[in-house]
Amino acid sequence: MSKRINITIIFSLIFIFNILSQSTDSVVFDDLVTIALQNNYGLIIARNEAEAMGIANNIGNAGFLPVADVSVNKSYSVVNSKQEFYDGRTREATGAHNNAFSALADVNWTIFDGAKMFVSKEKLGELERLGMTNVQMKAEQIYLQLASMYYQLVQEQTFLESLQVNLQISSERLKLAQKKFDIGSAAETDLIQARLDLGNDSTAVLNAVARIAGIRADINNLLSRDPEIAFIAKDSIPINDTLEYLALLTTAEQQNKELVYARQNERINELSHKQTVSAFLPEVSLYGDYSYAKSLSETGLLASNESFGPSYGIRFTYNIFNGLYDRTQYQLTRIDYENARLNTEETINSLHTDLYKNFTLYSSALENTRIHKQLVDDAIKNLGIAIELYKRGQINEIDFRATQQKAVAAENNLLLAQYLVRTSELELLRLSGQLILTTW
Repeated sequence: MSKRINITIIFSLIFIFNILSQSTDSVVFDDLVTIALQNNYGLIIARNEAEAMGIANNIGNAGFLPVADVSVNKSYSVVNSKQEFYDGRTREATGAHNNAFSALADVNWTIFDGAKMFVSKEKLGELERLGMTNVQMKAEQIYLQLASMYYQLVQEQTFLESLQVNLQISSERLKLAQKKFDIGSAAETDLIQARLDLGNDSTAVLNAVARIAGIRADINNLLSRDPEIAFIAKDSIPINDTLEYLALLTTAEQQNKELVYARQNERINELSHKQTVSAFLPEVSLYGDYSYAKSLSETGLLASNESFGPSYGIRFTYNIFNGLYDRTQYQLTRIDYENARLNTEETINSLHTDLYKNFTLYSSALENTRIHKQLVDDAIKNLGIAIELYKRGQINEIDFRATQQKAVAAENNLLLAQYLVRTSELELLRLSGQLILTTW
C-alpha cells in the first residue's frame, strides 16, 4: 500500500509540474485590463450602441432641416376611341398613341412645431450621453469581474506555494515515520497516519491546481480569447488602507455611473414628456415646388399640352381631434417621467446602502489582515518548533498534524483577508465613480 500511495503522489507531482511549466507568461493586472477593454464582446456591443446614438444625434434627425423630394413620371398608352359631337360630327381612332411626361421638385420646411424639434435635439444629445455612460458602466463591470478573478488567482497561486511546502513536510514526515517503524520505535498506526496525511495533502495541491486552471479559463473568457492560454499572475495583492467613508460618499453622489445613468434617463423621460406638449400646438411650415408637364395625344381635343412653373406658400396645421391620442400620450409620458424620477431616488438610496456595506467589509478585512499577519508568523514559528519536536519523538502524530494544519489555515485566512481588502476597495472606488478607464 505504501508503494501505491507513493506512486500516486509522484504522478500527482508530475501532473502539477506539467501544468505549472506551461504557465511561463507572467502578466500584471493592468495588462489584462487593457486586453479586456479592447476585446470583450459585451463592451464592444455597448460601444457600437453608443456610436449609433452619436450618429443619430444631428439636427436633421431632430427635424430642423427641410425635406426635398423629386419625382419624374413618363407614361405611354394606346387608345381605341369613338367620339360623337353635338353638331353631328364623329371621330374615331384605332391604335392612337398618347404619351405624357411630368416632373416635380418640392421642398417642405417646418419652421414651428410647438418647439418639438428643439426638445428632440436635446433628447438626442441626452441619449448619446446615456450611451457613453452605459459604456463606462460596462467597462467598470468588466474591470471588477477581472479584478475579482485576477486577485483570486494571486490568492490561489500563493496558497498553492503554501500547500506545496506543506506537502514537502508531509513527505519528509512519511520518510521519518517509515524509518521509525523499521527500527521499531514507532507503531504502524503512526506510519499509516503519515501516509493518509500525505495523500490528503497531495489531493489539496491537485485541487488548488484545478482551481487555478479554472480561474485562468474564466479570465480568458472575459478577455474573449482561447480558454487554454496559459499564464500566471505576476502581481501580489496590494493593500490600500487610506479610504475614508465620508469622502467616498460625497464623491459617489456626483460621479457614480449608475446614478449618472439614472439622472440621464430621468432627463430623457422629462424631454419625452415635453415632446408630447407640442402636439397641442399648431404647426407652421413653408413649402415650394417647381413642376413641369407635357403630353402628346392622337385623340381628344388637344394634340399637345405643356405646363411648367413654380408654386410656393405657407401651411398652417392644427389638429382638432385625433381620438384622444395626444392626451393619452401626454399622460403616459408623465407617468414614465415620474417613475424615472423615483428610480433616481431609489438609486441614491441603494448607492448609500452599498457604499456603507462595502466600507464596513473593507474596514473589517483591513483589521483581519493585521490580525492574520501576526497569526501566520506565530503559526510558522510554531510549526518549526513542532518539526524539531517530532524529529525527537516528543510530540505524537495527531499533535503534529494539528500544528501543520493550523499553519496552512492561517496562511489561507491571511490571503482571504487580503483578497477581501482589495476587492472591497475596488468596489468602493467604483461606487464613488473614481475608476478612470479608457473605454474607446
